[in-house]
Order: sequence, then C-alpha cells, then structure tokens
Amino acid sequence: MKTPKAPDPYDTAQAQMGANIGTAAANMSMNTTNQYGPWGSVEYAQSGTVSIMGPDGKPIEVPRYTQTTTLSPEQQGIYDAGTAAQGNLANLAKQLSGSLGGSLGQPLDTSGLPALQGDFGSNYNQTFNGDLGLTTSYAGADDFSADRQRYEDALWERTAGDRSSQEANLRATLANKGIKEGTAAWNSEMERLTRQNTDARLATLLAGGQEQQRMVEMARQAAQFGNDALTQQGLFGLGAQQAQNAAAAGEAAFGNQSRAQGMQELFDTRNQPINELNALLTSSQVQAPSYAATPKVEVGGTDLTGMINDNYQARLQASSGGMGGLFGLAGTLGMGAMKYGLLSDRRLKTDVQRVGTTDGGVPIYTYRYVWGGPVHMGVMAQDVPEAAFEAEGGFLAVDYSKVA
Repeated sequence: MKTPKAPDPYDTAQAQMGANIGTAAANMSMNTTNQYGPWGSVEYAQSGTVSIMGPDGKPIEVPRYTQTTTLSPEQQGIYDAGTAAQGNLANLAKQLSGSLGGSLGQPLDTSGLPALQGDFGSNYNQTFNGDLGLTTSYAGADDFSADRQRYEDALWERTAGDRSSQEANLRATLANKGIKEGTAAWNSEMERLTRQNTDARLATLLAGGQEQQRMVEMARQAAQFGNDALTQQGLFGLGAQQAQNAAAAGEAAFGNQSRAQGMQELFDTRNQPINELNALLTSSQVQAPSYAATPKVEVGGTDLTGMINDNYQARLQASSGGMGGLFGLAGTLGMGAMKYGLLSDRRLKTDVQRVGTTDGGVPIYTYRYVWGGPVHMGVMAQDVPEAAFEAEGGFLAVDYSKVA
C-alpha cells in the first residue's frame, strides 16, 4: 500500500486558525445580546469585516461589530440637560481662567496697610533694677532633728511601763497554763509580744517624723510670709512701668493685628476666583445609565490540528502491515506507539523522556507531538538511521520492522 502524504503544516495551521475564528465568531454572536429597558436600549450589529494575515500569508476576513446605545426620551432629555450644564460650567471656567492671568501676574498691594511693628517702641522698658531682698532659705529639717528626737523619746518613755506590765502578765499567763519557757508555744507568744512592741516603736518614729514635718512647715510659712510682703512691695513699684509697657505692647499688637487682617482680606480677594474656578473644573460629570451585565456564553474550540494528524496517522498505519512485531515485543509498547510510531522525527516531538531500551540497544522515549495530542512511546528517527527514511515535507519517518 502506498504511504500516504503527510499533512502540510501550513495548511493545517490555516485550517485550525479558520476553526478558531469561527468559534470566536460563534461566541461573539451568542454574547452580543440586545438589551431593552426603561432607560433605553443597547443593540449590536455586524458592521463589516477586517482582514488579518493567516499562517499561509493570505488574508482572512474577521467580522466586526458595532454597539449602539439609545436612551429613552426621558433619559435623553436628562442627559442633554446635564451635558448642557457641563458645557456652561466649562465656558465659565474658560472665561474665569482668562481673567486670572492679569490679577495673578501682579504682586499684592500692601501700601494702604499699617506698617509691621518689629518692637514696642521707645515707651517700653524691659529692665527692672529693684532688689526685693527675698529670703531664699528657711530653717530646714536638720534644725529640728533634736526636737524630733525629744518628741520620740517622750512618746516611747510614756509607754515603757505598759510594755513591762504586758511582758510580766504574759509570762504569768503562760506559766499558769503550764507552758514552759523555751517551748514552741512560749516562743510564739513572746515573738508576738516583740512584734507588738516593734509596731509601737515604728508608730513612735512615724509620729516623730510628722512632728518634725509640722515644725519645718511652720518655718517655711514664716519665710513665705516675709517674701510675700517683700514681693507685694516690689510689685507696687513695678506698677507704673508695667502699665506703660502694657500700653506700648497693646498699641504695637493692635497695629500688627490690623495689618494681618488687611493681608487676609487681600489674599481672600485674590484666591476667591481661583476657588470658584476649581469648583467649576471639579464638578461631577454626566453619566449615562448603566445596564445589566450580559450573560457570557463560551463555545469550546475545535482541535482541528489533532483531528488532521489523527487522520493522517490512521492512514499511515493502514499503509503499513509489518508493524505487529514491533521490537519483538508484540503489543508491549501499546497501540499508541504503533499508531503514531512511523512519524518519528525528533524535530516534531516535545516533552521527550527516555523510558527504556530495545533488545538491540535503541533508546525508547515517551513524547508528545509539537501540535499537541496525547503522550506516545517510540524511538527517534535520528537514533536508527538504518530504519529511517524521509517522508514528504522533509521530516524523517521510521520503518519499525527494521528496528532491532
């Protein structure tokens, strides 16, 4: 049987591209759904074609579509009114921006404003030569240490008799209860008495500290009273100078405040047209009504290239009757290798991985063809030159009956 002619890759690519364009056109036709609602309508229509270059260098005509949006009379009136308003605002902004050129190009005229006061004038006196003679210290805590000690000693001695009586009474009570000195119970009660006396001593020390603080506070208040009197006397002497300085400062501050207010008015007058122009330029734009999203339909593409190759491989298999004993391992490599094994040029394969070796030492690979399709298994024509021959199109094929 005569070996069939291999499909031309350019013709195959051209056919596949035509199928793809047909699928895309079908998707476009099903997805261009006309919409009608209270706001108006959206309609689609084919508006001619555009030429694109195919794989064989020949032009292919691709359809083009036009989307037309038509508003209802009410919505069209609203849209026209909004557009007209935007046009009016744009014209106002244009006129206003033209008039700003002259005013912004001139410096502010401050000749009519009060002069800026850098000082308070000759009537302000910043010096004061009076010495108040204030007291900077008073009888401190150390001066009352002896008084504190005497106070603490007096408090402690006052309760000495009570402590002695408490100890004697406790010893007698413990003895009457049969609790002997040196036992745990005896020691516990004596420790309690000791803690009680310690607490009393701490209370005495605290009272002494409070008494010392009271005496220090009295001394400080006496010194403060003297200083207050001297301060009042000095402040009275400063009264005239302060009044004079206050008048001078007030006069300068009033002049500066008047100038600041005048400057603010000048800036406001200068900035007002700029603010108005910005408001005109940033006003909201007229928006067309929106419509619900059109449901999308997707038509799967046709693997025309694979179909062409499958057809060729089937015809190629039919023309070759001696492939049943491939590698002497009938059926071991599977029907896939027998179906596609003849077209074995390494240049037509991708994802190549070596998976074994024939009895004669020829490498066996798994691979895919460059145009797609499933994984196949077989040899490379370049590895078996004794079994390879050139097929149509310049690619190598393999006669598997000659593969050892």
